[in-house]
Parts: sequence; structure tokens; C-alpha cells
Amino acid sequence: RSVLILTAVMTGVFFLAYTAIVPGRSYLLSAETGRKSNVLFVAVVVVVFAGSVASAYFVSRLYQSVYLYNKVIASTTGTYSLDAVEAGIAEAFDLFPNDIYAKQLALYELAEINRLLLIETPTETDREQFELLVGKGLNAARLATQIDPTEQLNWQVLGRIYSALSLVGIEGAYNQAKEAYNLSKQQNPQHPSVYLLEAQLELSANK
Repeated sequence: RSVLILTAVMTGVFFLAYTAIVPGRSYLLSAETGRKSNVLFVAVVVVVFAGSVASAYFVSRLYQSVYLYNKVIASTTGTYSLDAVEAGIAEAFDLFPNDIYAKQLALYELAEINRLLLIETPTETDREQFELLVGKGLNAARLATQIDPTEQLNWQVLGRIYSALSLVGIEGAYNQAKEAYNLSKQQNPQHPSVYLLEAQLELSANK
């Protein structure tokens, strides 16, 4: 801090000495003779100040969003509450909309969907929870593809949810999964994971 203060002082001394040596280079702003210049100067200052405040606000929300998102992810290393994860990611998304947040939320929903699919004799509560998770998962995955349709992984997550639905015979789910995987390949045809996902889809459909 002392170095910055010293720098400011020496800069002032330098300009003062320069003005004394070269008096022809000094400038004067007068409210009487330079009214337009003063108004323009004030306008520029206001614009710069407003831009600085807006930038600080933007950076602050971005930082809070990333911090909250990382905190939520860290809380899922062991047992966790899906409701708490959903709320945390939703809060981070409200601060700074990001397709990564939506995609990650869809992955958590997909994991719970797959868990319910492994239950041999699901109860009515399990079925209701399954339908709820499917709705949330599809909404989150579609939101991710809308925010960034060029991200191949967003389409893959959407395809994986439809692929899970095809396992239980949901009409149209197979074709929806195929379409999502095709859109993923359009973004990056060299990525190997989408071909593995397609193979798993075909296998689950007995093709």
C-alpha cells in the first residue's frame, strides 16, 4: 500500500514539475468558457462509473454462483439430499444462468431415475417419484441444450434420460434418444462416448 501511495505522490510531483518547465502545455477547464466540455466530461465520468458498478455487480454474482455451485457439488461426495442439491443448483443458476449447472442437475436426476429402475417391485410412491424425476430431468437437460446447443455433452445427457425411458417402454423415447445423440454427433463427430451411448440404446431396444 505504501508503494502505491508513494507512486501517486511522485506522479503528482512529476506533472507539477512538467507544468512549471513547459507552461505552454498546461490546460484549464472553465465553467464559463468550457461549459460543453465540462458537461461532456461529467457524462463520461458517469458512464465510466456506471460501467464499473455494473461490472462489479456482474462479477460479484458470478463469484457467488460459482462458490455456491462448488459447495453443492462438494456436498454430494457421500450421502446427500437430492432436494437440497436441486435447491442449491437452482440458486446458483438464478445468480448466473449456466448450461453446466442445468446439465449437472439433469445428471443427478438421471442417477435417481436409474436407481428407481432397478427396483423390482416399485410401489405407487416409487412410480410417482419416477414421473416427477423424469419431468425435472428432461426440463434441466433441455434447458442446458437451449443455453448452449453447441455443447455435445448437453445433448448426450438429454439422450441418456430418453434412453432410460425407453427401457420401460415409454412411447417415442427411443426415437428422442436417437435424435439427441445425432445432435451430439453434429457438434463433435469424433467424440467416442456418443457411439457407446448409441450402442447401449440399441442393445436395450434388442437391436
